[in-house]
Amino acid sequence: MWLGKQVAGTSGGYAPFSGQMLDLGGTFAVTGAAEYRAPTVTAPWGICYRPPAGTQAVLIPAQNGVVYLGVRMEAEKLTGLQEGELLLYSSGGASVRLTNDGRVLINGRAPMLEEE
Repeated sequence: MWLGKQVAGTSGGYAPFSGQMLDLGGTFAVTGAAEYRAPTVTAPWGICYRPPAGTQAVLIPAQNGVVYLGVRMEAEKLTGLQEGELLLYSSGGASVRLTNDGRVLINGRAPMLEEE
């Protein structure tokens, strides 16, 4: 709660909210009680992503608009994931899983070859 208040720049009234992601071509928006176009995006350093349209986004109010924190995790992605492990995945089926025993599991689909 304290961290959320600091990020939001408020001393009270901290109220995270959610909405549905919309793809606007070159940018994105989140729609809920209102529509928020191109909100400030936060992510760990070195990770860039563009969430698929239709996912549930979580935002918090800030001094200069809203801050997009991320999307709600899909419960099925957590199945089999142990505490302390990390899973990166794309909507196309590729994934990288860092396991607690030090293994790195990489899964991907073979590229489609064009017929000549």
